[in-house]
Amino acid sequence: MEEKPAVAAADQPSEHGARLFRKCSACHALTAEQTGKAGPSLHGLFGRKAGEVPGYAYSRALKTSGLVWSDATIDRLFALGPDEVVPGSKMPLQRMPDAKDRADLIEFLARATRPTDRR
Repeated sequence: MEEKPAVAAADQPSEHGARLFRKCSACHALTAEQTGKAGPSLHGLFGRKAGEVPGYAYSRALKTSGLVWSDATIDRLFALGPDEVVPGSKMPLQRMPDAKDRADLIEFLARATRPTDRR
């Protein structure tokens, strides 16, 4: 019987997503306690309306966008870029053309920003 090689932890979607998030971490925190970054905290991101983290000065474009953050809206944001999804937002142009990279980042964010994970 042929054994399948073990998948390295770094190749797991959550680990890959964590590596991809490093670029995002320059501007965004994962916890509610971290403040003072260029962008709002992503704590509690999924299901939240865009532009609603208290204390962050959002662009008018994002505040009035009507977006609710979900797998689909985050995927679209990185597939097309913030300039296409919310023209006039302050988020710098960030695109992630690879669908697997986007899926891994979304999986990581779903786990890392869940309020119950941060007790």
